[in-house]
Amino acid sequence: MDPDKAKVLEELRTATRILVREGVLDGFGHVSVRSPVDPGRYFMLRSNTGDASDPGRYAELTLDSEPVGQGGARPSLERFIHGEIYGARSDVNPIVHTHSPALIPFGVSKTPLRSLYHMCAFLPPAVPVFDIRLEHGMTNMLATSRGLDEPPTERHV
Repeated sequence: MDPDKAKVLEELRTATRILVREGVLDGFGHVSVRSPVDPGRYFMLRSNTGDASDPGRYAELTLDSEPVGQGGARPSLERFIHGEIYGARSDVNPIVHTHSPALIPFGVSKTPLRSLYHMCAFLPPAVPVFDIRLEHGMTNMLATSRGLDEPPTERHV
């Protein structure tokens, strides 16, 4: 295995283990990392639990979020969030998707999330609020395909 790839996979496993232990990730959260060998691919763990020595533990995916190769369990249903971000932002290398209790209220409120201190300087003045129902009707609220994670149009901000 390529040493850069092996290092990234170990860092992915470690990051996931730490975030699970600290309560940042639950059974529905996940971490991914862009491949250091092919920027058109990324890696995710198939599960936040399980045997770290299992070679099928990692899923390699294209930017369309399609698995590279076959075998083992399916990758995360919401992998499309990661693929769309990697495809849109070549400067992004890791991504964390979490259901943090501190942020969930912003997902059900019309109140925009605002930057309140210097560590939020990368955010725009108001982060858009996206209501999936306005774009896609009633769903299970999971981004289980490309297009369900599209950014809001101006009228939804």
